[in-house]
Amino acid sequence: MSQLLRTENAKQARNQLETTNKNLAVLLSGVDAKVVFASYALYRISALHSQRTNWFPRAAPTAIEIAAGILFPHFGKGGRNDPDAVEKLINAIDEFQKAQFFSEMFSIENDDYDELKAHLRIHTENVRGSAYPVQVNRRIDGALGPLEEDFRSKFGLGPLRARDIALAILDQTEDNIGTMHEQTRAIFGRLNVAAKAGNTGEAENLASELQTAMAGMGGDWIPMRRQIESRLPDLTDAEWEALIKVIGLTPDTVKEVPKIVDLQDRPLYFTASDRAFSLQGTSVLDAIFSYFDNAARDDKTLVNRYVHAASEWMEKAIVEFVRRIFPESSVIQSACFPDPDHPGGETEADVVVHRGPFLVILEAKNHRITKEAVRSGSKRLKKVLSKNIQDAFIQAQRVVRVLETDGKITFKEKSTGRRITATKDDLRRVFPISVTLQYLFGITTQLAVTQRLGLFKGNAFPWSVSLDDLDVITRFSATPDTFLFYIERRTAH
Repeated sequence: MSQLLRTENAKQARNQLETTNKNLAVLLSGVDAKVVFASYALYRISALHSQRTNWFPRAAPTAIEIAAGILFPHFGKGGRNDPDAVEKLINAIDEFQKAQFFSEMFSIENDDYDELKAHLRIHTENVRGSAYPVQVNRRIDGALGPLEEDFRSKFGLGPLRARDIALAILDQTEDNIGTMHEQTRAIFGRLNVAAKAGNTGEAENLASELQTAMAGMGGDWIPMRRQIESRLPDLTDAEWEALIKVIGLTPDTVKEVPKIVDLQDRPLYFTASDRAFSLQGTSVLDAIFSYFDNAARDDKTLVNRYVHAASEWMEKAIVEFVRRIFPESSVIQSACFPDPDHPGGETEADVVVHRGPFLVILEAKNHRITKEAVRSGSKRLKKVLSKNIQDAFIQAQRVVRVLETDGKITFKEKSTGRRITATKDDLRRVFPISVTLQYLFGITTQLAVTQRLGLFKGNAFPWSVSLDDLDVITRFSATPDTFLFYIERRTAH
């Protein structure tokens, strides 16, 4: 695409965005924003399992976030609950999102185009969920669970309890929507029967009943706290308020969110003090994990214990995963070996696998992954990648240097004293693997692009993978050879 055409398209996109934004402002002034948000959310949730999904430029979780950013600041400012006005505003929100999508798309196609920044921007604004819910649940249990009581005493709520309450809200949301749909379909069915039978009086009564049911789209389907308490009878006021502070979006907390993309940190929507709903389980679990992970790292009394507990749990999980495909005798945890930088001393690799002519060095990295760095592609990204990927590569290079100098290397398992020896002449390849605690927003498939950050020298890269993705990969890799071939292909590309 020529520069002239890119500039023209970008200009048209900006103009369209400005027009739709002005239209939103006009329509917002006369409508109850709370009713519109509830209606829009239900409208997008209902479209999840229909062909209408193809109509939208944004997936439902992202679209509802954007709608929340538009509408929450207008909660409680009055306005009428008129079906026609609500429908017009819903259509205007969709038009705004289309214009916003095209404006973003063309804004990254300019002379100072940054491939890495563009990748991060597209990925973080459109992708929700870092893993399967069961995996994020396991991460919360394993990394954060040991400090549950510490969190509870400091914040009034721990990650395990926050998860229980949030999932109860999610389950109740699904039940309420399901019940409403069933009731509406039943009324439609009875109305059709009455109309065909010419029963005018019954048809009129059912039409009124249907109108009442449809009015419930404006918020009656959103779970009430008393419904959550029927699932969690011991739920307290303090826990409810703490959950709002952790991941809840309200007219007050929305003011604390600087950019719409940051609304993904608050995926639990409180439309009133006693009403809340959630759309996607993984997004909620991710938000809980991220909040408490950051809270632990920012607390001087917790950070050391948290980092130690998370690292220990990660190593055990990595060993469990790789032993699915490699014999137990070929896997060593906390593998000590001679330190080439300090003659006579020892250093340590988290997990080592020796399989025939291949040596696999796995390093568990649980350093903080800041949302600012990965959402903006800022200079802080270099630090994130250095701590989570490059450091593992440097550790693996120590192994290679020992092999080059001594011709062989012996690993000793710290807890058992068990040993494995690898000989340089018998090895065909050493695979360095960085295993991160959290998903790195697709950056790990863009390592060659990150060279401009000065992280990796030459064309040698480690294979970086999140712990949750390693779980999946070791489940579908039926044999050691399959796993090793997969690594080779990933690093080659």
